[in-house]
Amino acid sequence: MKSISFSNKIGAIFLVLLHLIGVVATVSGQPQFSLSDGIYRLPYLDGTSFVVWGSHYEHSPQGAYDLHANGSGDHFVVAAGDGIIRGIQDGFDNSCGVTTACNNYVWIEHPNGEWSKYSHMRKNSVTNNGWSLNESICAGDLLGIEDDIGKANGVHLHFEVGVPFDPANAFTQSGGFMGAANPPLGVYKIPVFCGVSGDTLADNANYTANPCVPGECLLAEFPANETWNNGQHDVNMALFVTNAGPVTFNSGSAGLYQAAAEVTLTEGFRAKPGSDFVARLGNCNVPPWGSVSPCQNGLNGSELAADRGDSFLKNTPAGQTEFTVKTWPIPFEHTLHVDFFLPEKSNRLSALLLDVSGRILQVAADQNALEPGFFSIQLTMGDLPPGIYFLHYQANGMTGALKLAK
Repeated sequence: MKSISFSNKIGAIFLVLLHLIGVVATVSGQPQFSLSDGIYRLPYLDGTSFVVWGSHYEHSPQGAYDLHANGSGDHFVVAAGDGIIRGIQDGFDNSCGVTTACNNYVWIEHPNGEWSKYSHMRKNSVTNNGWSLNESICAGDLLGIEDDIGKANGVHLHFEVGVPFDPANAFTQSGGFMGAANPPLGVYKIPVFCGVSGDTLADNANYTANPCVPGECLLAEFPANETWNNGQHDVNMALFVTNAGPVTFNSGSAGLYQAAAEVTLTEGFRAKPGSDFVARLGNCNVPPWGSVSPCQNGLNGSELAADRGDSFLKNTPAGQTEFTVKTWPIPFEHTLHVDFFLPEKSNRLSALLLDVSGRILQVAADQNALEPGFFSIQLTMGDLPPGIYFLHYQANGMTGALKLAK
């Protein structure tokens, strides 16, 4: 059987995009909407239950979501991903009228070039929270309070993800429009979310907001006997993704296969001209970008510790010239430090912790140019049961694995 396969044999899980051309798949053009490159958390405070009033294709106009928190009282909107706040308008209240000119909104720019928008929030709920333009914000940080300010039919959150044509002119100041501007200032993306069935939101469905948890990954996904047409999309994220039968993406459809270990596409797979299909390696619930200072939460990148760890430095011979990796403490508890000595310049460090079944538990990495010397990556796992674990690491092509005890 003919197939295309690519894998992450050593745990280097950073973004690998595969736009397939040839016997197995053909990719050309782009549908009306592509799936987002980023993986986002649901944009409400943890534990908030909400319903989708209008999904990406059902929203009017298409390209956004209308979300409504269930229950009475105030409901709090949070950032869907790490980024930098690029737009705030929260000075309007209901006396302004039901018009787009009265819209309250926030725009956040994410490190992969995608931007997310949060509309209709209560007057001053963002600025009273202390947020200002060009300030770093982390996934899950409280933005403001859901309301119905501006052109809104009832209290809800309007949420969208897009990519501006020009980041310096990403949206209109009045209303905060990007893809809906005339002419458009950018394109919409269908946001991929962590922790939800199908990895995108469905119209009229109910969800509960929670943070993205690295390593919570299905063992395998085997899509088969599926045909996706114009205005449809499909996402499969797991440790392994392999189509087990015929799968066709027709013109106007979009697809994403993301695997932490391996993606295999057999000869039954087709992505036809005019579709947009991406296959890539990456942890199911980790956005494929580095963390934004001060977002050292262990989800999106590494924490390069200023303190390299006395135990490591004291036990490193003077004049060290070999690549070295050490971990501490032994056995580890809630936090594991991975200390590297780099004998030459490196453009990336990465560390991946797995359990004995191969399930990815935590990822940390740094893709900045690093001069020779000592560097440390910190993995914070929470309450893992005692047992045996495995650490896979990579630095500039140098790879290896360590067996660890907790």
